Amino acid sequence: MLTSAISLKKTVEALEKELILKAMKENNGVIAKAARQLDLTERILSYKIKKYQIPRDRIDYYGFARNRHSRESGNPGRTSQMEMTAIVLAGGESLRMGKDKAFMEFKGKSLIQRTLDTLIPLFNDRMIIAKKREPFLSFGVPVYVDIYPDGGPMGGIYTGLFQSKGPVFAVACDMPFLNPEVIRFLTEKLNHFDAVVLKSPDGLHPLHGVYSRGVLPSMEKLLKKREVKMMDFLKRINTLVIPVAEIRHLDPDLKCLTNINTPEEMKVIRRAN
Repeated sequence: MLTSAISLKKTVEALEKELILKAMKENNGVIAKAARQLDLTERILSYKIKKYQIPRDRIDYYGFARNRHSRESGNPGRTSQMEMTAIVLAGGESLRMGKDKAFMEFKGKSLIQRTLDTLIPLFNDRMIIAKKREPFLSFGVPVYVDIYPDGGPMGGIYTGLFQSKGPVFAVACDMPFLNPEVIRFLTEKLNHFDAVVLKSPDGLHPLHGVYSRGVLPSMEKLLKKREVKMMDFLKRINTLVIPVAEIRHLDPDLKCLTNINTPEEMKVIRRAN
C-alpha cells in the first residue's frame, strides 16, 4: 500500500512538472502571470523554481523577481549601461532597398557590423533580433528569432526585452552614424520611465530608444491583437520624449538618427561621407 502511494505521488509530480513546462512553452511566462494573479510569495515561487528546475529568466518575464526598472516595481533606481542589453533589430523586409539592408556595405563594413562595433564598447550584453538566425550567426553575438514574426519593430523590441535580463537600448540595423555619447545620454534618462525616445521635426524615433522590461505585458496584449504601431504604443506608456535640441551639443547635425531605406539614399550617404 505504501509503495502504491509513493508511486502515485511520483506520477502526480511528474504530470504536474510536465504541465508546468508545457504551459511555459505555450504561453511564454504563464507561471509568472499566474503567480502574480494568485499573489504567491517570492519564497513559494523560489521553491517551485528549485523543485521543478524552471529557468529563472522565465519567471522574471513579468519583471517582479529581479531587474525591477518599471513603475510597477516601486524601486526604479538608476540604470547604467552595464545593466542594459543592446538589441539590434534586423527583421525588416527591406522592401524599398530590394535586398537585406543589414548586409549592405558602407565604408568597408556591413551596416549591421558598424552598428555592433559601436555598441560593443558600451554594453556588456548585445543581441540581434531577426526573422532567421542563420544569416547572422557569424557576428559573434546571440541571435533570436522574432516571437511575433508579423509584429514589426514592436515585435522585435518585445523579443529583445523578453530575452534580456533588464532594460534594453533598441536600435535599427540601418543607422550607420550611431553616436556613443548620445546613446549614453539616453540610457541615463530611463530611471522611472517605461521608455526614452528622441523627437525631431520628423516625429518620434522609437528605433533609437530605451525600454524597460515593465512594458512587456502591455506590448504582448497589443501584439496579440495585431496593434503594432509603435507611435500609438509610446503614447500609452510612461514615455520620456526628449527633443533633439537636447542632444545637439553631442551630435550637431543629428547624424545619429540617419537611417537608410533605399539604394538612392545609400548613394547619397556614400557620396557625402
